[in-house]
Amino acid sequence: MKSDNPTLQKLFEGEKEYGVPLYQRLYVWNEVDQWAPLWEDITGIAARLAETKEVTPHFFGAIVLKIGGTTPKESSVWRVIDGQQRLTTMQLAIAAVAHELADRGENPRDVARLKELIENPSHAWPERRYKMRHSGNNYALFTKVLDAEGDEEVIRQLSSTAASGQPDSAMVRCYLYFRNAARRWLQSATDESAAEHLTDTLRTKLQIVAIYLELPEPEHLIFETLNARGAALTEWDKIRNYLFYRVPQEDQDDLFRDCLSRFDENWWRARSGTGQDQRPRTDRFVDYWLESKIEKPIGVRRIFREFRDRADDLNQKALVAGVEAMAQDADYYRRFESGKEGATDIETLFHQRRRWMGLGAFWPFLLGLHRVETNQEQLWSVLSTLESWFVRRWIRGHQSRNYPDRALELLRLVSGSKGRDGASVADRVIGRLEEIEAVGGRWPTEPEMKRAVTTGHWSWRLRYFVLNAIERHITPRTAEKDGLKHGELHVEHIMPVKWKEWWPIEGNSPEAGEERDRLIQTLGNLTLVHGRLNTSMSNRTWEKKRTAIFENSTLFLNKDILRRAPDTWDEDAIRKRGEWLAEQVCEIWPHAEVLKQRLGEP
Repeated sequence: MKSDNPTLQKLFEGEKEYGVPLYQRLYVWNEVDQWAPLWEDITGIAARLAETKEVTPHFFGAIVLKIGGTTPKESSVWRVIDGQQRLTTMQLAIAAVAHELADRGENPRDVARLKELIENPSHAWPERRYKMRHSGNNYALFTKVLDAEGDEEVIRQLSSTAASGQPDSAMVRCYLYFRNAARRWLQSATDESAAEHLTDTLRTKLQIVAIYLELPEPEHLIFETLNARGAALTEWDKIRNYLFYRVPQEDQDDLFRDCLSRFDENWWRARSGTGQDQRPRTDRFVDYWLESKIEKPIGVRRIFREFRDRADDLNQKALVAGVEAMAQDADYYRRFESGKEGATDIETLFHQRRRWMGLGAFWPFLLGLHRVETNQEQLWSVLSTLESWFVRRWIRGHQSRNYPDRALELLRLVSGSKGRDGASVADRVIGRLEEIEAVGGRWPTEPEMKRAVTTGHWSWRLRYFVLNAIERHITPRTAEKDGLKHGELHVEHIMPVKWKEWWPIEGNSPEAGEERDRLIQTLGNLTLVHGRLNTSMSNRTWEKKRTAIFENSTLFLNKDILRRAPDTWDEDAIRKRGEWLAEQVCEIWPHAEVLKQRLGEP
């Protein structure tokens, strides 16, 4: 290992190629954290050059390189082990400044001096025009941006093309940021030699510490431990790096294309969760996937180490097979974690409701269940059981903090030695949840459900969830269910909270008023309406509300209200409807006995 501190001119001069290996993460630098501070440094140096020629080069961070080989041609090829974010940014910034100088009609010599830093001489490697080459398709836009030769319209179109998935459009945004920044700076400059000073700054006043590795040195370990000034590595970045280290270079393209490229898409790189639980979906999935394999919890900071410890014991063939299986599980996870509303089958509906309840903690069990050989009836029975258990506990106000442990307990029950008792998967799950007596796992009974539905004051989220499910349940199969899209319906009080002006109470006693205030907030007095109908109904009388519902609502919940109370909506109507809704809740989410009976039916 040796080190040097070259300027960009020295780093990029002559015939050079800096290749970025596949294991490198995607481009993650952004305007706030990196581009804007870098541009301030560049323009600050250029401004000082206008005052004096004696300007000390500015330190721009460190990079780690490894020589490509021992032949004359390989000696000019370097693998970028660390610093590809920095080098990619500088290449795009230099190109942006060069193109802006050319468009402004500045000295062609300055343009040529900058292009020398991004392009190889035409006679050197005709097939390798640019100084940087990125492996795989995750940096395809880098070359396309440079190929556009400064045509900003073409470059903006590249960004819109990439926005829906891969490859990432961050490189386009990087180029456009520096192009616009250069334009504004040059327009406001009073120095006649501003373009020359900007060129000199980019060529000779930015200095890098370059560490050069010898061929045998373990580049993957150095990449993992180096951080420099860039964004910290995610657990998935480390896993990806490890996999490319374990797989021979000639097989890496196939591994990337068949298994790993999917994880470079925007959906996977986006962060999910709330508060301190936010992390990239890649890290969250691998966490769940590993737990589904080892059947025990994993700390958030131990994901990579657990993955590596398992993979170290595998030969290359077994490792690749394991990654292929992980990729298939990832497709299954994404299918149901990013599902559309308006579910049409039991499995999709289960996941739609699970997401609404925020129960990602059960994914280790669900991934393990997905691998267990079982028929569709058994699968649906297990999902119906889980949904009933989830919803009944939610309605009763039970905590979900023990759900990660419960998911792993059930996973061991259906996939391990405990499940080899001849009982079906559904029987084992129903039986285990039925026997739990502790508060952290109790399955609320019918009487508890009826009491909770008729007397409980719930959150808006639970109200909406239950009413939506009941509407789906009572809607005939032949009727359209398009009205059930989340976000388009609103929870409405039938008797309004502010009832005193339009809804007089007989006797007007304080006790009667308190009882009405209590009943108004129960489920029996709530329904679903579309947004505009909700606004128009407001605090109106029952006669006006009834007419509005009749003329505008197609929901079966509301048809039932009109059938039950054509003339009067009062406390007694609320109680009776609450009892009916409780019956629907128990039908939709039955207890163990009903589920076992259904399972035994032919």
